[in-house]
Amino acid sequence: SILKFDKPAMSRIEVEWPRDDIKIVCVKKGQDWTLEVPASKDELEMYKVDNILWRMQNLRWEDVLSPETIAEATPGLFGFDRPQLEIRASAGKGDKPDVAVTVGDTAPDSRIYVKAGDAPTIYKADREFIERMPREPKALKKDQ
Repeated sequence: SILKFDKPAMSRIEVEWPRDDIKIVCVKKGQDWTLEVPASKDELEMYKVDNILWRMQNLRWEDVLSPETIAEATPGLFGFDRPQLEIRASAGKGDKPDVAVTVGDTAPDSRIYVKAGDAPTIYKADREFIERMPREPKALKKDQ
């Protein structure tokens, strides 16, 4: 697993799609998740929000780029200057997330480039990770 964290302790999740100008922020109040951004009083389905954390926790790397490959790359080659997806989760109210993952470009072999937090390591992972992440708040709401 690329990310290690205490899933039940997380009380804030930010899912951001910078290339599409989409941001979703969920905050846990008691046992319930609420939508902070965009602001909404709609009830969220707990398991749908928890699935974000579960997918983060189960993100597996399929390959690791060598430090030489990273050092020799032209800036922006892996897409982290303008990521496809960024997810941050935290247990407290501080500004710094306890866990974060950034997805850069899609590699020529159709896998995605992934970084954990501020670490310099770049992994390749299955595209399914981003394909299953919510792109809009309604994907997290309770079914009517």
